[in-house]
Amino acid sequence: MIVALIKTALLAFRNKFLDHVSNIFLFAMGITVALMTLFFYKAIEKNIFDSQPKIDLVIGAKGSPLQLVLASVFHIENPTGNISKKTADSIANHPFVKRGVPISIGDSYKGIRIVGSDTNFTNLYQLNLINKSNFPQSFEAWVSNDLAEKLNFKLGSTFVSSHGLTEDAHQHDNNFYTITGIFTSNSEIANKLIITNLSSVWEVHGNIEKEVETEHEHEHEHEHHQEHSSSEVLEDLGLESSKELEITAMLVQYASPMAMFTLPKSINNNTFLQAASPVIELNRLFGFISSGAEALKYFSYFIFLLALITTFISIYNSVRQRKFEIAMMRIMGAGRWHVMFFVLIEGLLISLCGIVLGFLGSHFSFLYINTRLLNQTNDLEIFFYPEEIFILISALVLGLLASIIPGIVSYRADVLKQIK
Repeated sequence: MIVALIKTALLAFRNKFLDHVSNIFLFAMGITVALMTLFFYKAIEKNIFDSQPKIDLVIGAKGSPLQLVLASVFHIENPTGNISKKTADSIANHPFVKRGVPISIGDSYKGIRIVGSDTNFTNLYQLNLINKSNFPQSFEAWVSNDLAEKLNFKLGSTFVSSHGLTEDAHQHDNNFYTITGIFTSNSEIANKLIITNLSSVWEVHGNIEKEVETEHEHEHEHEHHQEHSSSEVLEDLGLESSKELEITAMLVQYASPMAMFTLPKSINNNTFLQAASPVIELNRLFGFISSGAEALKYFSYFIFLLALITTFISIYNSVRQRKFEIAMMRIMGAGRWHVMFFVLIEGLLISLCGIVLGFLGSHFSFLYINTRLLNQTNDLEIFFYPEEIFILISALVLGLLASIIPGIVSYRADVLKQIK
């Protein structure tokens, strides 16, 4: 009898499928919003909080501190500008500083950022070379194993960098990089970068900087005056200043907890440089994101409630329209519980269709955002989070709840009255 009821319910659902399209769409939309919110939370944990190395301070040009952190630590923003390397080195040599890692960014290859640095970068991001190789020399580069597979690179492969951080940027046609090392790392950030030394970046941009200096001589004179006044303060701190070579930022690890209370304030208040704490800026960013995610969560609740109401109305009307069919089922031997089970199946089928549609829609949408909009092709993989089970079961329960009252109505229906 149960098998026959399921077959009959499936047939009835197919015949009235168009009547349930709006209900299925609402269920799917609620699931999509809820799952997409979950996916973005997980992506933030994976790409920002879980993959961030221990960087206590980022020193760079004046501007937005959040932009400085996102550009220098996570490489998902444009830099705020350049700073003097010798000035940054003098700060890195301060007794409160355990390690200073200089980085220079501004070039890319097929949208993948090229980062100039030194051997400290290897220790900071814990790069493990597959082959034996010294840190890249001029116009040599290291890539992660993931990037090597994606770009079809191997040891000895060459490529030409582009000026800028986009795929359509102008190429430096006369400067070929050679892959001399392939590494593995637990850092998602390092795995998405091309690593070279600082000299390569300076050499590539040597001619460009000369042109800029000629066109903006007055602006450089003004910056020189600012640097001179800041240099006096640095000298008072026991530091040195010079403007011969420039880098994008200096990544700093503290040697003492006291550095947290003195170093950032001294740099921000007394120099032309900016010191930003990744922890503070990320907490601020996560606060903004959490507010938006909270709004999306309540929006998904509203959609689920709407789906519950419309599904209830749809099934209730369906029961009223098919009261003669239900009466005939009773006459042919179906009990009250069988009839109620028949109605509950209809609600479960609506929620199941919405679950399948919402599950597939949310996963494919997130993959599309990763591959097309964020260019994260190495993240193209099948994924499933345990939290999804709770969301999917909740949607299934809502479909069941929407059909309970119509099921009770059919259970209590008087067969004789319905036939008359």
